[in-house]
Amino acid sequence: MRATVVATLAGGALALSALADCATPPRVFGLRHDPTFTYQSLDSGRIAIGGVTSIAGDAAHSPSMRVRSESLLINSLRETHPRLQVASAGAVAAELGDEAHGELLERYQKAGELDSVSLQKMSARLPKLRYVVFARIDGDVTDSAETVTTDSTGKEQTELSRWRTMSVAFHVYDMSLRRSVWSGQFTERKKSSHTYDEPRGLVAAVVGAVLDPHRYPAPPAQHKVLRPIFDAFAGSLPQSSKRRM
Repeated sequence: MRATVVATLAGGALALSALADCATPPRVFGLRHDPTFTYQSLDSGRIAIGGVTSIAGDAAHSPSMRVRSESLLINSLRETHPRLQVASAGAVAAELGDEAHGELLERYQKAGELDSVSLQKMSARLPKLRYVVFARIDGDVTDSAETVTTDSTGKEQTELSRWRTMSVAFHVYDMSLRRSVWSGQFTERKKSSHTYDEPRGLVAAVVGAVLDPHRYPAPPAQHKVLRPIFDAFAGSLPQSSKRRM
């Protein structure tokens, strides 16, 4: 996807070529929060990372990417809720067994949720845990844009941008109730860009194109988009009234 935008600036354009990172706060869609899921119940119980899956491509679902994503998620939970006891996906796999854990991840990846039979088996194997979090990367899209701006002196500047948009769905399952008590999907979009001053005159333009060809930057790395999504998810979980103030 490529678009060209022409605009007029009141001030002068910056004379530099740079890599910039621009982001908007993650947005949440389809939020469902069971009234039984409170700060008191979360604080008195334990929560674990069940796993992070993906339907956004083979690379995103590679074992190394899954482990990295689970590490990012557990860090977000621990930093946002320092008093909360958070168990890793590895600890869950150890309790369930690698085969059973793998089957759960496969079911969640395909359906985007866990059925009652899966929840019954999981709760029987995890008696010390109250809540288990599963996440699925539903979307990972990159696109590009070219923006040409002109300042008050007629000087042109070209910005080449790459964007990465990711969407992640979450479920928090209550092992005692054997059902989902929190679910929602977060979407985040980040940008990287290169900015070029355009030389004036035909000869200067030709020389500039040869010596300094315009290049699109690499899109933001996946982990840089996932981390604010995980932070937003962690921040959306029940918190004490003192912490919200």
